[in-house]
Amino acid sequence: MSVLSLKGGVGKTSVTLGLAGAATTRGLASLVVDLDPQGNATSILRTHPSKTTVANVLEHPTRFEIEGALTPCE
Repeated sequence: MSVLSLKGGVGKTSVTLGLAGAATTRGLASLVVDLDPQGNATSILRTHPSKTTVANVLEHPTRFEIEGALTPCE
């Protein structure tokens, strides 16, 4: 699933975090990829600094880069 809109301030981050939270409470895994330059979802969910960024993953989609970009949240 993706949540997108060209307009800012329409609740994309809120909806995304709500859906991810609902999935988690039901025991489902979810992956949130924050491509917004403001990075609000990233700043809310990140528990520690990641070793790499989405840009690194897109440029070099190796297992090392992908695992370095993942940050588990509970």
